[in-house]
Amino acid sequence: MPLVGIAVLVAGFGSLGLPGLSGFVSEILIFFGAFPAFPFSP
Repeated sequence: MPLVGIAVLVAGFGSLGLPGLSGFVSEILIFFGAFPAFPFSP
């Protein structure tokens, strides 16, 4: 049962988009595409 808990915890952190997990890759690609398209100008 502890192994299942660890797997659920890792999957939950991945869905949050923490660095190093699967959800983070899609979020960082969105940011890399959005910043050149919409540059910040104060």
